[in-house]
Amino acid sequence: MEVVQRDDRCLVDRESGDVHLWQQFDVRRSPTSEVHRVQVRSSWDSGTPQQERCDCAGFRYRRRCGHIDAVYEAGVLRCWALE
Repeated sequence: MEVVQRDDRCLVDRESGDVHLWQQFDVRRSPTSEVHRVQVRSSWDSGTPQQERCDCAGFRYRRRCGHIDAVYEAGVLRCWALE
């Protein structure tokens, strides 16, 4: 699968003050297949992934899909942590 990082954003929860990093990726199985958007939220404090989302039908029904697995396997996910 082809994985391309599109964006990353830092979001602050106004109630708790927690900081999260959202990273967005475009994932496709082949050059002619449909592109799916995968988002991964990581905790800023620990740098660990907290939540994943994908816009494909498989994720909507199973809450898991191969597109998310492809992001982890590609090694493009950045883990952030405060120093």
